[in-house]
Amino acid sequence: MRWAALVIIVFMPVNKGVTVSEEKHIVWVSLQYRDKQHEFVHDLAESPLLIGRKLLRRLFDVSNSSLRNISRRHIEIQYDEINQQIWATDTSLLGTLARVVGDEPQQVGPEFLYHHERFLVKRRMRLRLQNEDDGREPDDVIIGLENQNYDETRPIMSKPASWDRMLNNLRSVRAAHLLGMPGNGKSTLAKKLVAPNNTLWQRQRDRQLGGNILTGWVDCHLLPNHDEPLWRTLARQIITSFMVAADEQNIPELRQPIEAALRYFEANVHELNSEMNSVLRGVLRTIFKQGNARALIVFDHFDTVFSEVDKFMLYQLFQLHQWSDAGEEIQFVVVTRRPLDTLRDDIREDGVFEFVNLFARHVIRMGCVPQAEFHKLWREIAPEFNYVNAEQLDQLYALSGGHSGLTRELFEELAVNGWLSHDPDHWGELLRSVNWKQRPSRNCMAVWHAMSQDEQDAMRGLMQSEVPAPPILEQFRSLGILRVDGTLFSPLFAPVIGTNNPDVVKSKRALFISSAEQRVFVGGQDVTPKLNGRKLDVLLYLHSNANKLCTYQELIENTLPLDSHIDKLTIESERGSLQRTVSRLCRIIDPKRSYISNEQGRGYKLRYEYNSS
Repeated sequence: MRWAALVIIVFMPVNKGVTVSEEKHIVWVSLQYRDKQHEFVHDLAESPLLIGRKLLRRLFDVSNSSLRNISRRHIEIQYDEINQQIWATDTSLLGTLARVVGDEPQQVGPEFLYHHERFLVKRRMRLRLQNEDDGREPDDVIIGLENQNYDETRPIMSKPASWDRMLNNLRSVRAAHLLGMPGNGKSTLAKKLVAPNNTLWQRQRDRQLGGNILTGWVDCHLLPNHDEPLWRTLARQIITSFMVAADEQNIPELRQPIEAALRYFEANVHELNSEMNSVLRGVLRTIFKQGNARALIVFDHFDTVFSEVDKFMLYQLFQLHQWSDAGEEIQFVVVTRRPLDTLRDDIREDGVFEFVNLFARHVIRMGCVPQAEFHKLWREIAPEFNYVNAEQLDQLYALSGGHSGLTRELFEELAVNGWLSHDPDHWGELLRSVNWKQRPSRNCMAVWHAMSQDEQDAMRGLMQSEVPAPPILEQFRSLGILRVDGTLFSPLFAPVIGTNNPDVVKSKRALFISSAEQRVFVGGQDVTPKLNGRKLDVLLYLHSNANKLCTYQELIENTLPLDSHIDKLTIESERGSLQRTVSRLCRIIDPKRSYISNEQGRGYKLRYEYNSS
């Protein structure tokens, strides 16, 4: 069945005479249904905002039958005076799909499924309320919410020591790598580097790094999927991010020259060569000379694209860092879940090696907080509850394991259920009474989905008293999933393991390859049309030699056109192209590398854990 969606989209607010910085209970709203759109500002101090069938009928002049799955009080938005935050309550029958978005809210897509839930309204958020019209056809309505007073740095606990280490790395070597599993505050810590002017974070950043800093923020997870090489998309985003930063930091003299550089890039740079590097250097010179600022480039969620970035592009970024004319004025931060040297097969090749080595010695691991430091971070996350004593905090620590995002989630659970007014002695008991098996922790789910298939299988075995191989155990400890004593970082992680039945997972992810028809299915979906070019040829050759190591030379010889001249030089020059092909192939059929494994320096193997014919 196809679902229609009611979505709330956030646009640039219109000045309605409201001073946003002084009005923490103001929410900007945009409703879009069919070909009509309404934007307005609502003061939650006067009344909650109800978004449902009644409001939509009045604004869009439609009948009840057009909004057959929309409730009268579908979404209720309220301001929490105690915590000074805005909450939305979903009372729908089908559930609301919500997505937190960045500064360019272009993609509409579900991130979490809420059903009769309350959730925090962050700076920009999209909601999709599932709906069908009277003909049972999709009939999308889009809703956007903007809470301009939402503090990006508060919802996940920050770590002052990590903040200082990051600034020290940037000051001394101009490079830092924030590494950790979901929810441990990597991106939140990095976001402090783009804090607005006249904030504590901005003043500390500029004081430590020596002068005005213009930060180009590139969220690789949200890179547009244009039909063009990834290096070009990445370069464009770097230029655009500096233009956005100049606007936000009110440096108007930078807007025109950076915009001119972007136009030149679009018109003239179509190959990955020195011309692209010259454009980026020109933008940086503009920042240095006309903006009197230093440049900082942050790549958030960099592991989502790192395996596909051309090695020459990585070398160009490394060269920018080493640029002698720039002195000490260019700095880089990358944010990933996994170490860079585990994300590619060609880390020893020129270009890749230099880039990876730049960050290898400057890694800041964002793990769970030690119990001794938990009370400090609790006071940062909930300063209005600083009276909670050490014994009461120990109960919370026993549930969260010091995981930053999970601790915040527990605090939100207390707030949502009205338990903050209870005696803190009972908070632990109340939180344990929640049915976490029926409604697993979203932070624990994020950690689970970030694990590879092998890691998930090993974790299930561990829950059944099977001892994994020492390297796997060490990997779990380094990721912060297991404590030193071998126990889970949080008891709330156990229900997540239990709810992900291995048979269900395999049936959803099962890979089926038909050599005769040259078709490929993943989870029952035909993905053959996505396997254009060389990707299908590589997969079929691996399939014909399943469970055997196929060397780089064998794969190259058997996937190039029949009339190709193949010699030692060809093998060497085609190896990088093959590795990029396999990376793209895995993104389509095997993002967790459950089926295709790489043996460093030798080749690839397709394991027999799939269906074939």
